[in-house]
Order: sequence, then structure tokens, then C-alpha cells
Amino acid sequence: MNMKKTFIVLIGIAVVVLGAWYVASLLQPPVPTALSVEQPAATVAYACDGGKTIVATYYRGTATVLAGSGQPPTPAGHVQVALSDGRSITLPQTISADGARYANADGSFVFWSKGDGAMVLENGQQSDYTNCVAANAPGAQQRTSTQSTNLSGPAYVAGNVLLGTDANSTLGTYLIGYNGMTVYAYAKDTPSVSNCTGTCAGNWLPYTVASTDALANLQAGVSGKAGVITRADGTMQVTYNCKPLYFYSKDAVSGDTKGQNIGGVWFIVKP
Repeated sequence: MNMKKTFIVLIGIAVVVLGAWYVASLLQPPVPTALSVEQPAATVAYACDGGKTIVATYYRGTATVLAGSGQPPTPAGHVQVALSDGRSITLPQTISADGARYANADGSFVFWSKGDGAMVLENGQQSDYTNCVAANAPGAQQRTSTQSTNLSGPAYVAGNVLLGTDANSTLGTYLIGYNGMTVYAYAKDTPSVSNCTGTCAGNWLPYTVASTDALANLQAGVSGKAGVITRADGTMQVTYNCKPLYFYSKDAVSGDTKGQNIGGVWFIVKP
């Protein structure tokens, strides 16, 4: 009789355990399916000088605009760049405003896209992938080897402070742009004249504005005069006390001052 009761109890425990397992399985989240795999926001093929090509697949875009429309793709995440030499590189986006910059951790490989144009910088220098234009862009087949892809730097976004300040124990107080990034002046510039173009402007990104209305938006304590100059491509570059201002392509986060004293000609700007 005792054995019969024991058997019944064991059966009861087994039923409870199996029931609990079944309920728990119902509460588990479903295994992700193919529908949850990240989908590209846009894929753009670029034709470059020398017959080279780039295929860029942009991910996690919001309000993505395809090449050919005159606007850059605007993903918030990363890009996969497939080069015609066989390399395929995935890069996170590091700067996004008037164009988009994607770079690896040390900045040794940088992919820039703006409108229908793109370019690759390697180790701070222009690579073989130059003068790249979206294959479906108007006039893409009419490019010549003397043309260059115009890539100005991050453009001011309305509603922000145009010039503010940051500080550290080594450099003291210095100017920053609307995005919190350090701005620099070039010793080879002359008052209200930029002498940084081509490859130089690919590494030192001109700080641009769409309207002079932004010039009044200075943080308290920034007492100098903000102005603009018009670059050869028609963009307006911000100046401070007649010094054209630039961002450094290897600065990745607010507080970076990696461009200070490079070549003895690039310097932070005091307010």
C-alpha cells in the first residue's frame, strides 16, 4: 500500500514538473527568424578614377536618400565597403552632417560619402579610390582625371551653438563646433583665405554653414568675431577672427585634440 502511495506521489511530481516546463517554454521569446536580420538601408555603387569601383552598403538608415538625388545617404550606424581590389571592410559612422564619415578605430581607413561623391583615405592620405561618383549619378561618365570629389566637413545644424568652448589641463580652454568637436586653425592660411584644399581638406574638414544667420549663435565667453569665407566649391566656411576653422578627421569624440600641433602648423583656437 505504501509503495502504491509512493508511486502515485512520484507520478504527481512528474506531472507538476512537466507542466512547469511546458509553461516556461511558452514564455520563452521566439527564436529570431530571417526577418530580424539587419537589412541594408541603401546600396550605392561608385565608379572611381582608373577603373576602380566601390560598392557601399549603408545600414540602419533613417530617412535614407539614395545617391542621384543630390543628398548623402544618412544612416546612423555603419557602412560595408567593398573595394574592387577584393577588400571588404565594415566601418562605423563617426561624423555625420554635410556628408558622412566612416572610419576604423585608429582612423587609418576612412570612407567619406557626400551627395553622389565618395573617397577613401588610408593612413591619412588619399588612396587609389579617388574622384568616385555614384554610377547612376547625372554626368558620372563624363568625369576626367583632373576632377576631384568635393568633401567639405561637417556643416552647422541650426538650433545649436555655432562655437562653444571645452578645456583640458594641458591646453586650457579652446573652441569647439556645434557637434562638440575641437576646431583648428591652419598656420598656412592667411586672413579670410583657406589654403587647405584637395587631400588637405580630406584630413582637415572645413567647418561650414548654410547661412550667416548662424554667426550670432556663440556661447557666452566666446568673445571673438565669427564670420565666413566662400570656398571654391561655393560652401561657406566658418572663420573666427578671420581664421578659417577646420575639424580634424582623426578626432573621434568630444574632447579629442589629436590635431594639436601636427606638422607644427595646426593648432587649437583660443576663444
